[in-house]
Formats: sequence, C-alpha cells, structure tokens
Amino acid sequence: MAIQLQQVSYTYAQRSLWRQAALHGIDLDLPQGSIVGVAGSTGSGKSTLLQLFNGILRPTEGKVSVLDITLHAGEKTPKLPPLR
Repeated sequence: MAIQLQQVSYTYAQRSLWRQAALHGIDLDLPQGSIVGVAGSTGSGKSTLLQLFNGILRPTEGKVSVLDITLHAGEKTPKLPPLR
C-alpha cells in the first residue's frame, strides 16, 4: 500500500481543557497509483487527514505509513523531506 492508516486518531490541543478530536480510529488503505477524493462538511477532519499524510501532523494514536516512512503516535518523527 502506498498510504496506510491503522487505528489513527488525532486530537488538537490534546493536553488542554479545550482539546478537540478531529479523527477517531481511522483505518485506510490506498494503493499506489490510485486517485481518491476527500469530501465532507466543515470541521469533519479533511485537512487533518491530509496533513497526516505528509507529516505536518503526527497521529495522537495509531500509525500512518506513506511509502517507506511510518509515523507512530508518541514516537520520534523520522526525517520527513523524502516524504514531503
């Protein structure tokens, strides 16, 4: 799979009283060469999802894999220039 999300969740301001869950328990497999559209209402997590794909955001739970780079929740971020 070119892009794979396993039980990915993302919460903004996770350690704050104003925390806001944007994604919860997302599983997604996108094979290389596929074309996918992301649609939804305002605040549904579209931008958050796309920012996880290129490492702008790290998941608060789960694992995001894009080609050979994997981002795990709570672990140090690998070098991202090849991903971006």
